[in-house]
Amino acid sequence: MKTNTSHLRHFQKSLEISYHAYMRSCADDAQNIIKELLTAKNDGLTRPSDTPRRQRKPQRRPDKEKIQTIKKQLHLCICAHPGENAIEISERLHVSISDLKYPIRCLREDKRIRSVGQGKHTFYFPIGAEADSAS
Repeated sequence: MKTNTSHLRHFQKSLEISYHAYMRSCADDAQNIIKELLTAKNDGLTRPSDTPRRQRKPQRRPDKEKIQTIKKQLHLCICAHPGENAIEISERLHVSISDLKYPIRCLREDKRIRSVGQGKHTFYFPIGAEADSAS
């Protein structure tokens, strides 16, 4: 029995030594790879510092005058036809729904119109004396 336990201890010790040596070599390899990546020249993965940046397309920003015109038309349309949704209003004004989003938000924030519903089922109504004068 003594010989079996001594063999097992010897095997365990040699296994631990092999394990620690393997872990050290893995850590060394990882450090070498990190050093190579940090000191590497441009290998096509990054943009060289002397090349110009790609120009972005200018964002489509509506003209302020156009927005004001749409807001006025939108408010008059809502006063004349309360309870219509954005699709009906866009067809009446010959304006895309995306061009109506900002003016609708402005009119709602100014408390000139109110909305009822959500999504496609949102209906717009005038608020206050303007609604009375339109009818």
